[in-house]
Amino acid sequence: MAGGIFKIQNKKRPGAYINTVSDKPTADDNDRGVVLLMNGVKYGWGNNGVIELATNSDFQSVLGVKNDDPSLLTIKEALKGATKLLLINSNQGNKASVSDNALPWTITAKYNGEKGNNITIDLIQDAVDNSKVIIKTIFGFDVVDTQAISMDQPDRVENNDFVDFSLIDANKDKLKGFTGQRSVKLQGGTSQDKDSSTQMNLLGDAMQKQRFNVVTTSGIDDKSNIHSLLVEMVKDLRDKQGYKITAVVPYSGTNYDYEAVSVVENGVIMEDETIITPTVAAAYFAGQSASVPLNQSLTYQKYDGAKQSYPALSNEAIIRAIDNGHIVFTDRRDGSVGIEIDINNLVTFTDTKSYQFHKNRELRVLDEIANNTEKVFETQFIGKVTNNEAGRNILKGERIQYFTGLANNNIIDKFDTDDLKIAKGNSDDSITMEYSITPLDSMEKLYNTIKVTR
Repeated sequence: MAGGIFKIQNKKRPGAYINTVSDKPTADDNDRGVVLLMNGVKYGWGNNGVIELATNSDFQSVLGVKNDDPSLLTIKEALKGATKLLLINSNQGNKASVSDNALPWTITAKYNGEKGNNITIDLIQDAVDNSKVIIKTIFGFDVVDTQAISMDQPDRVENNDFVDFSLIDANKDKLKGFTGQRSVKLQGGTSQDKDSSTQMNLLGDAMQKQRFNVVTTSGIDDKSNIHSLLVEMVKDLRDKQGYKITAVVPYSGTNYDYEAVSVVENGVIMEDETIITPTVAAAYFAGQSASVPLNQSLTYQKYDGAKQSYPALSNEAIIRAIDNGHIVFTDRRDGSVGIEIDINNLVTFTDTKSYQFHKNRELRVLDEIANNTEKVFETQFIGKVTNNEAGRNILKGERIQYFTGLANNNIIDKFDTDDLKIAKGNSDDSITMEYSITPLDSMEKLYNTIKVTR
């Protein structure tokens, strides 16, 4: 925790700076909370492309791993904050399957990948009703689906999260008179080990088609050039296409000097002794950044389940990290671990990009306004509202209502409706809109002077 005395108001670290001297007598948006993640893990199961995940997802059915599998670490860290996680899953290959002349179906794994070879189908004659057969789908050693059908109705079998059943007309009577038990194992499932360019293509496609707030390549080695490539993709999406999203990457020695990138320098040790490296901690920060209310910052927010920063940084190292525009986790006197200050990697300030762009709370507000304006205009006005004074006044009224709501929720400072100007553009189908807003920041530094009288 930072503190001490101050001479001028120039402190880098959030905290209470207190001087003791003598004195002479005399508001949330429901579009937020979405993280796009590429963690580089090859699961060998699941949809090839984007998989939507939440805290209550059945990871075994969608990724082929149990909920306590270590390969889910980045996903779980991101979901400590994110309301929805869009995982880039590179899973090209072949689906496992089985066809048996004694069975009325071809049984095929739900997804490509080697893990389809771990599926077994057990058929058991029902001990209570001999005219029925019990069908069990076993994934590894776990029974993941059980159903019973009449032997003369094989078309009544239902697909499940792991396999699909396709009826073979020529074999539709094969179950009649079935007795005892029979097991068949799926085979032929393959996972193609694609290079990083294939993964980046999947990521680029998802960034173009999905709606999300934060994208991260956390979990991938911090020395990989994938992180720098992601930053370039984010720049393109923001600056050339106008979709305001941000990236979170681990520190790899590169400083991007760009407002839409948060660089995570260190990690934490969890209460169960799990070490969260910086590249995994980036997933945690991404989830928190995507979902934090627009009228709050992440400065001093506690890291869920952490007991110690790792590596722990000295006061000088923390200040150096802040100067470099890095996210760092620091230890508190109450035994918790928290985010030191909610900043991004912009460290060169200009007339067009002031210090405000360096603060993530304020940048999130600016991005929210840009994305919301685009969304409202595209969904409610393009092709639907006439470009005349009446139509432009409808847009103006909608924006005034929106900005007033932001002001009432302490997201922006008081909004002056006279600042909003909407006019006809140079062509009959264009309009111009100009306005001034002031995003608000959180209290982070206290300069406290205690005057002692005598």
